[in-house]
Amino acid sequence: MAVDEQGDVLQWGRAYSHTFLPEVTLKDKSITQVAISGDNVICLSRNGKVYILPASKSDLLSGPKPTESSWIPFWSSPSEVSYTTLYLPEKIRYIASGDDHFLLLSKSGKVYSAATTPDGNTFGQLGVETQPNDPLLNPHPIPISQDPITQIAAGERHALALTSRGEVYSWGSNAQGQLLQQFSRNNFTCPSPTLVPFQRLIPGIQSVDGIAAGGANSFIVATVNGDVEVYASGSGMWGQLGSGVWNQIQHRPVRVKTIQGLAEWSENLGRKVNIGVRYMTVGENHIAAVLDNDISGGVGGRDVFIWGCGEAYQLGHGKVCCGWIVTDFSEIT
Repeated sequence: MAVDEQGDVLQWGRAYSHTFLPEVTLKDKSITQVAISGDNVICLSRNGKVYILPASKSDLLSGPKPTESSWIPFWSSPSEVSYTTLYLPEKIRYIASGDDHFLLLSKSGKVYSAATTPDGNTFGQLGVETQPNDPLLNPHPIPISQDPITQIAAGERHALALTSRGEVYSWGSNAQGQLLQQFSRNNFTCPSPTLVPFQRLIPGIQSVDGIAAGGANSFIVATVNGDVEVYASGSGMWGQLGSGVWNQIQHRPVRVKTIQGLAEWSENLGRKVNIGVRYMTVGENHIAAVLDNDISGGVGGRDVFIWGCGEAYQLGHGKVCCGWIVTDFSEIT
């Protein structure tokens, strides 16, 4: 799935149809972001509205189609495809999705969660208590912190939230230690947001600047003793931790090798400056971190670090392997 420059949604692939060719599905909604969870495609519009589409073409065509107004006065007609509009008390600015749930971050800094399958809260990934017969796609407000939430991230069955004060909360499954919290063999779920004690876990940490999650892993971008560093927790069986150690459970955050102490000379400032992490994307078993530098003289090319599982060539260096590797893509923006 993707969003084109007009803000229309394109879908393709085995879950969509057998043609494997991109097709425009949801039109004229000014969509800016899409994510998938369960059999649903979650779409966020430029004006903060959220639309839910079926992932399959047959359901798009056969499901209930809402009535839409036309540019012709007093004229309306059914939509070309089936979709659901989520009615929320405020506008949304970001979405994050897991296997069976998704999160919504409002423009005021509040977080909502919803289940997309009956297993949507089996591991506490919604962050609130729900009943087994609660309807799907029903947003629940999550009481996390009195401070506004600035970032959210979702793994398969867990979630993270970063506050305006730089505090991180985690909840959901902790079966591989992905919550950055103490792992317990007797209780590996956390059904409500819990503060991660980074001051105790990472000596010298000054601030948490970003979060990311995917699969059974969590990541933070932090400033530690003046340097930008990335820390990871969770499963490391495919090298996802980037620490050079392959282990199944890692609850204490470990530093991702190579992403520490990176700096470059600034001609404008006449001194060396730290290179930060612009953003991270986390798959089920592999990770990409785009650095906040520019290696193309203003065109917008940036360095990228890629590590984790490469059994399907997803690390981008042409080899089948698992581990961590630095890859330089000068056209990444």
